[in-house]
Amino acid sequence: MTTKYIGSERFRFLGMARLHLEAFLRVAFLPYVARYKARISYLPLPEGRLRDKIMEKMRMRVEERREEIGKEEEESEDFDEMIKGIEIPPLGQPVPSNWKTIEEEFCFVHIAALSHIGSDLPYIPSAKLDNPVLFLTFVRWQKIFHRLHMAKILLSIDTSAHLNDPAFEIIPILACRVNPEKDAGGWLALDGEAVINDGKNSSMSFQVGPGKNKNATIIGRQRR
Repeated sequence: MTTKYIGSERFRFLGMARLHLEAFLRVAFLPYVARYKARISYLPLPEGRLRDKIMEKMRMRVEERREEIGKEEEESEDFDEMIKGIEIPPLGQPVPSNWKTIEEEFCFVHIAALSHIGSDLPYIPSAKLDNPVLFLTFVRWQKIFHRLHMAKILLSIDTSAHLNDPAFEIIPILACRVNPEKDAGGWLALDGEAVINDGKNSSMSFQVGPGKNKNATIIGRQRR
């Protein structure tokens, strides 16, 4: 996702069409690009009514989400209780036993706190900025059948139809740590801007968790 955006800067003279060109080139060169091995550890939402409600709406498409606006009950106190006592260890220490871990080869990994990743790209329409829930999203290489399958996922984001693809996985979480394999390649970016680019194809570990105002906060990063 980020690699496409940042890589398209070389075609800036084409305007927004540069994104389509870069996406086409990257899909054409699969699987030789966008194949990232990493270990992802995350703190899942505790079981209960609030988790069930979030899971129910998680794959809600943008037109369905519009119909829900104004009908939801305020759940601020529930979220306050959910994040109370969360402790996130420094990057150099193991994650707690109540975290879960996935180690795979991924096409991409994206942690979303917002509903849109662009003005016309409803990525997780049910996401809300005023609650601490993050959405860990990724596509595993083993679930991609061919290049066109990946292209279909990317092209369907503008209608949020990507949410219907079984290869597109979503996990609602409270905190997350990503440890790329050494020299895994790719980019680490925050809000579309590269956090690291040293020209050596380095990797960087990072973790995110809820801040004081319930918003996602990068709380550590470490070069590999």
